[in-house]
Amino acid sequence: MCTMNETLVEKTVFDDFVFYSNSCIGVFGILSNAFIVLVLATSSSLKNIHYMFLKNLAVSDCLVSIFMVINTLVSPLNSFTGEVPKEYWLAKAMCSMKAQIPLFAAFTNSAIIISVISIERLAAVRFPVFYKQSFGKRVCYILVVFPWIYSTTILLLNDYFALVFTDGYCYQNWNNFFNGLMNALDYIIMQMLLPLLCYSCIAIHISRRVAQLKHEKKSTGKVISKAQKKITKMLFTVTFIFLVTTFPDKLHFNFFVPILNIQIWSFDGVVHKVLALLAMINVLINIFIYPLVDTDFKSAVIKTLKRTVIC
Repeated sequence: MCTMNETLVEKTVFDDFVFYSNSCIGVFGILSNAFIVLVLATSSSLKNIHYMFLKNLAVSDCLVSIFMVINTLVSPLNSFTGEVPKEYWLAKAMCSMKAQIPLFAAFTNSAIIISVISIERLAAVRFPVFYKQSFGKRVCYILVVFPWIYSTTILLLNDYFALVFTDGYCYQNWNNFFNGLMNALDYIIMQMLLPLLCYSCIAIHISRRVAQLKHEKKSTGKVISKAQKKITKMLFTVTFIFLVTTFPDKLHFNFFVPILNIQIWSFDGVVHKVLALLAMINVLINIFIYPLVDTDFKSAVIKTLKRTVIC
């Protein structure tokens, strides 16, 4: 590894593990999300609003994977020989040019897309009449574009531009309380509480409706349609896994450090690297979740693979 004055410290086996893991996750993330976009774009049966949101999420996750690979490969911590790599100057240049901003923006964008999906699910299940009347193409396009505008704006307003290159990393400047508060509110409210609140409302609505129908001695099979149940189950699974894998590290660096001034683990420590690696796994697991939960997507995947093999 290298420091700012380009001296060397001992490189551990764990550093190599993180490098290879990040590289593999990034490459497979690019391929898997590109394949999801291909399936959704070429399958006529997957053209409704739900799959449009999933396509948007796949594009965002693909960008996360691309920027993750770029940032991993140019890091001076990834020297195979233990010597100062020739890319060291490039890593410092990328930091000074704020080149990690696209990675932060893309990851934030994916999180906001999941939050938007949770709002759409709440409207579809809790307010079906309003949903059918209001969620036309114009509203859908607005909801598709909104996460990209939001993630770009939130990064332009906060302290992500105050990046400091030290020991091979672009550190975020957490000294600004206002920007730390903005990041904390962005994550806690927009990225965590909002989807949790939406799916909690869905669960409460379904349980109350089931109890009402049982009291009236009616069938409980019509509480939610089979199609709505399937898509809600799939999107909840995606949201749940995203929140579980990103919660510890994001809560620590977006709330405890800037707001409470409590640092439990360091930015360049093993705990952060493991949790960051766990969070990045989100970019490649959707290709497995969708076919397992959604039979229509599974059929579309099989058809796309057959067309690809034949071609």
